[in-house]
Amino acid sequence: MDQGAVRFPAPNPCQHILSVFDTKEELLAYVDAKDLEADLVGHLSSNKFDEAYECASKARERLIACSEEWRSKAASLTMPLRRFTAFAVLMRCIAHGAGVLERQKKYATAISWQRFLLKTPELKPFCANARGAWWDRLALNLDAHMKEREEALLEIKEGMEDEAVADKDKLMLQDRAIKISKGDFLERIILMEPVKNCISELKPFCANARGAWWDRLALNLDAHMKEREEALLEIKEGMEDEAVADKDKLMLQDRAIKISKGDFLERIVLMEPVKKEISGATLSKELGDSRINRFVLQGDDGIVAECSVEEVVRKHYILKEGFDNGVHAEGSIWHTVLGLLFYDIIFDHSIEGVWLSELQANPIDLNSRSLYENRKERFDERFSWLETAGDDEIEDVVRSTWTAQNLLETSEISWELFQNVEDFLEFLFCCPRSGMLAVLRRVVTDYRNCRSGFPDLTVWNTKKKKVAVVEVKGPGDRLSTKQRLWLDYFMRNGIRAEVCHVIAKGTLR
Repeated sequence: MDQGAVRFPAPNPCQHILSVFDTKEELLAYVDAKDLEADLVGHLSSNKFDEAYECASKARERLIACSEEWRSKAASLTMPLRRFTAFAVLMRCIAHGAGVLERQKKYATAISWQRFLLKTPELKPFCANARGAWWDRLALNLDAHMKEREEALLEIKEGMEDEAVADKDKLMLQDRAIKISKGDFLERIILMEPVKNCISELKPFCANARGAWWDRLALNLDAHMKEREEALLEIKEGMEDEAVADKDKLMLQDRAIKISKGDFLERIVLMEPVKKEISGATLSKELGDSRINRFVLQGDDGIVAECSVEEVVRKHYILKEGFDNGVHAEGSIWHTVLGLLFYDIIFDHSIEGVWLSELQANPIDLNSRSLYENRKERFDERFSWLETAGDDEIEDVVRSTWTAQNLLETSEISWELFQNVEDFLEFLFCCPRSGMLAVLRRVVTDYRNCRSGFPDLTVWNTKKKKVAVVEVKGPGDRLSTKQRLWLDYFMRNGIRAEVCHVIAKGTLR
């Protein structure tokens, strides 16, 4: 019974019906594929790799045998709906199968399967978010297992040219290429062409996974088959795959750099953030659990209490860096800005095919590039308006949304971050307008790949109207590719971005 205790942004009543299956046969094919996937995952969880491989082989056979009509129908669906087809499920099974082959050290076959997924033109629009990981895996297999260094670098180059690979994955690929290159990567890339061995009809499916599949293929070729040059060719092709997200392209580039042992030409050159080092008092490590560092702070009342490493840094920036407020919220604070400034566009009930239930907290296309594509004109108009609007006009929009939608269940607005709308507006107007809009535009245009990886802390000074983001690292921590990309992006758009390393010091017992 709907008592209205919890409010959702979905239309109520919801009039749309999910339209994927035109025939009973299509529905049953999807159900059968899901059953096969469930069996495969069950075998993997029980370490029954032979049985898992059998399931993956069946999926590959079914995918190859599917009709052209079925392929065309699945490819014609919008990106958010393609995952509800048997085609997409079977591709995920094949990707699992490649992983099983790697476990069994059957790297040549694993590489063949990865190429099947990555090099089929019709599969390219699908599993885009995985393509970078696939390129990277392919390069790794070629370099580490097949000892094909040159081929692995070629695959990384191709993966970095794949427009579907996300920036974070391109950076990952670049790091790998730097690690393995020895001075001849670029020349070999120019002279060699990647091997084409694919079924063209599969490319539109599982776009979000293609990056990971390319990476896995490269890993198998390089690390297991010792086919370095072949792995590099696969990475190159993966990076040219328009379905691979930027983050996955960065991952493929990292693999190419690793395979080429440092000689891979970096296509993604990131700004280095300011790095600071502070010390934080810790409790004794002999407390009966596995935690290495337990940080503590002394409060204004003199009482010493345990706290997170992020709180140690937040206090430092408030006491010693000239800020008067800050939160450990990672991307939540920036998503809240997005939600309050673009609520009517993101949650537009007139967009067809994205509202399927009254209990949806978000439209079905939120976590895909379709979010922007389905609302491009309105998003662009809003961004243009925000560039020139006065503070009072923006305040009116924020107050209106805050009042009308307060406490609504949605991932885009974290109401608990601010006590009231006045506190939120203070933060909002500390942000440089152009920098803030650049951050929001990056999220909107590639939500799936840019929704996370934000720096841990956001700090601001309400009087001086300044803001900064800080990535916190404890002893032994390293920056991920997503974090490196976001730090670079903030800096390039005029927002102070830093990395603060906390060193354990002065153990208390």
